[in-house]
Amino acid sequence: MEINKLRIFSLSDFFSVSALHSLIEDAIDVGASDIHINSDNYIRFEVHGRYHAVSGHMLDSLEVVALVNNLYKSETGSDMVLAGESLNHEYEYRYKKPGSEKVKSYNFRVNTSAATVFGRSSPTVTIRQLNEEPPVWGEMGYGENLWDIWRPENGLVVVSGATGTGKSTLLASGTRRILEERENEKIITLESPIEYVLHPYQKESTLVVQRSVPKNSKTFVQGVEEALRQHPSVVVIGEARKKEEIEAALLVCVTGHLTYTTTHTNSVPETGHRLLNEFPVEEQRSRLGDIIYSSRVFVNQRLLPSTDGKRVAIREILQFDRDVLHRLEQVDPINLKSEMRKLVGEYGQSFGEHASHFLSQGLLDKKQVDAILLSEKSEIK
Repeated sequence: MEINKLRIFSLSDFFSVSALHSLIEDAIDVGASDIHINSDNYIRFEVHGRYHAVSGHMLDSLEVVALVNNLYKSETGSDMVLAGESLNHEYEYRYKKPGSEKVKSYNFRVNTSAATVFGRSSPTVTIRQLNEEPPVWGEMGYGENLWDIWRPENGLVVVSGATGTGKSTLLASGTRRILEERENEKIITLESPIEYVLHPYQKESTLVVQRSVPKNSKTFVQGVEEALRQHPSVVVIGEARKKEEIEAALLVCVTGHLTYTTTHTNSVPETGHRLLNEFPVEEQRSRLGDIIYSSRVFVNQRLLPSTDGKRVAIREILQFDRDVLHRLEQVDPINLKSEMRKLVGEYGQSFGEHASHFLSQGLLDKKQVDAILLSEKSEIK
């Protein structure tokens, strides 16, 4: 279904479960990554990073409350949100797409919290589709240059980027390829929630154990402690955001395992800075050593609107080889970000370099690339 052929919903539609299902079906049909619902506003689908209003009118707060309760499958959902509690849960819907022979189960991650609209408190909802099948590495255009350094013997591989830039997708695609192509691998993943199902890609000599936080382990830290008792070759930590989670990732590395994780930053230099800044100032010099000697590969990804109406992924990559480590050994923590920017330019792949590739193909315009180059220069003191 084309985005401009979506059904327009009438006022009463939004109070029923059937209306919610119709909304979800349309989102599936047009490939929407997210559904955004707010009171006194239109329902919007996000498709390739672009927003499209799909309701014929702005929803009032009662309609949004009804949608929240139908998603949460309880009349208490909206009461909890309006009392100041955020709801983070999954929603499953079985649907047979037009032209498909089978009914398929679609899973969504639902985040609901309160917002103030014209002086009143009202729920705001984001529904994100979770794709169970991890994409094939080659089909996503990740490239063999990244794959060649993707599976080091041990240490830390960090995939970073802003929310919604495909960090989990890249990580899942790489994990799938390890399971399919390598031998004698046991991978334990700790995820919140589990977005991709990896079990179908095991073979006789590879094994994956997926654990959901907090369903199977209360925290990422507890999950790491449990994983280390199960003799993995690889541990995937869904996100290293807090000090405790970063420490847990470093602990896996110290014990000789390979660790993959994600974090929210806008560049490779910011990733090093972010990991270090979670620690108190008095610990940062010693922790810098832990981070430097554990790190193997940092990848940061951005999704940019392209001239064909879709998006392209540009990546910044830095491999921590001997030359990079030697330079970082001598850096003062306060200068880590600017030094890493220099290292990306000298030894890695910068955003500007990757964006220029898409500029030559006509998929990005010169203003976008110039803005990226200017941003990179600002990180060098």
